[in-house]
Amino acid sequence: MRLAQFVLDPTAQGLLEGINVYKYLNREGAFRYLPFMINSDLRTGRISTMSEITCPPYRYLMTYHSELPDERLQDITMFADCPDGTATMGGSLYLLPTHSFIVPGDYRTMEDVNIAFNRGGADEPRDASEPAP
Repeated sequence: MRLAQFVLDPTAQGLLEGINVYKYLNREGAFRYLPFMINSDLRTGRISTMSEITCPPYRYLMTYHSELPDERLQDITMFADCPDGTATMGGSLYLLPTHSFIVPGDYRTMEDVNIAFNRGGADEPRDASEPAP
């Protein structure tokens, strides 16, 4: 089933192969309404196709044939296979910031964004257990 058909049909089930949908909580940072975008990491060669929508307190990320960009995201793809659109989920949702306006899947703290900006690049976030430089 095509994605547009799925979204518009309340009785539809299943998504196209390769589409995954994730959820997280958010209360700080930028609002995002990003269409499918391609992110690439020149250091690792990793390329991801993602779309992100924020509607606090929930935020949603959709990937297409891409790796999970952050282990803290909760996969909710299985809802597309539920006949009535409901499912029981366990676990907790992570509270993630969205300080980058145009980069889906970027959940760095404002401090990490500023560090990367001052270094002249989009460095990987530092280990949260390490003190800031």
